[in-house]
Amino acid sequence: MSGIISGWIWRRSRTGLILVTLLPLLVGTINGIAWPVWSKEREVLRPVLLRLRPFVRTEVTEVDIFTPEGAFMIPFQHPLSLLACALAMAMLTLPILAGERGRGGLEILLTTRLTRKGLLRGVLRAALPAALCIGHAPLLGTLIGAALVGEVHALPLATYECIALQLAMLACWLMALGILVGTCANDGTRALRTYVLVVAVTFVLDFSSHALKGMDDIKFFSPLGWYDPGVILQSGHTPPLSAAVLLGTALLMLFTALDAADRRISA
Repeated sequence: MSGIISGWIWRRSRTGLILVTLLPLLVGTINGIAWPVWSKEREVLRPVLLRLRPFVRTEVTEVDIFTPEGAFMIPFQHPLSLLACALAMAMLTLPILAGERGRGGLEILLTTRLTRKGLLRGVLRAALPAALCIGHAPLLGTLIGAALVGEVHALPLATYECIALQLAMLACWLMALGILVGTCANDGTRALRTYVLVVAVTFVLDFSSHALKGMDDIKFFSPLGWYDPGVILQSGHTPPLSAAVLLGTALLMLFTALDAADRRISA
C-alpha cells in the first residue's frame, strides 16, 4: 500500500515539483552565463562585497567568488535554492497528511488496509527521491551554466557533489519537519502555517547569527547553520558533525511523527 500511496503523491505533485526544481536549475544556469561578465568587474565589485561582509557567513566570505570554483558554488547557497527545498518537501508531505485529514479523505483511506504507519512510509518513499533530486538541481544547473561558458574543467566536481549531498540532507530535514507537522496538525491550513513559521524562524536565526555581533552561535539552532557549502569547498569533504546533526534530528522528527500517528484517536 505504501508504494501505491507514494505513486499517488508523485502524480498529484508532479507539476509543482517540476516548477520548483526549475528554480535552482535556472539559478545555476544563469549564474554560469553571467560569470564571464561580472568576473571582469572584480575590482569594482570587491569593495561592495566587503561592505556586505557583516551580513554574510564567515566561511562564505573566505571563499573567493571571483574564481570559477567559488563563483559556481553560489547556486548551492542561493535563497531560491533553499526555498525550492522547503517548497518541494511541503508539497510532498502536508497535502496528503494534514490536507486530506481536514477534507475527510484520510478517514476513507484508513478504512482500507492502509495503516497510519503505512501512510507515513508512503510519504517517505515519495519524498526521499525528491530530496535527493532537489539537492542535485543546483549542481545540474551549475554544470549547464559552466558548459555554456567553457568552465567545466575548472570546477571541483567531487567537492560540488559533496555540497549537493549535504543540500539533500537539508531537504531531508525539511521533509521530516513536513511529516511531523502534517501528522500532528488537524488540517492543511494549520499545517502550512506551522511549517512556514518554523522555516521562517530557521532563516531568521541563520541571518541573525552573522548579522548581529557576538551572536554567531545562534546558527546552531537552525538547520541552515549546519549546512556548510563554504566549509566543504575549502576542505573538500562534508563535516561529519554537520551531517550527523542534520540526519540525526531528521530521524528524531520521523520517530516522533510515528509515535504521534499511533497516539491519534481520529484519522
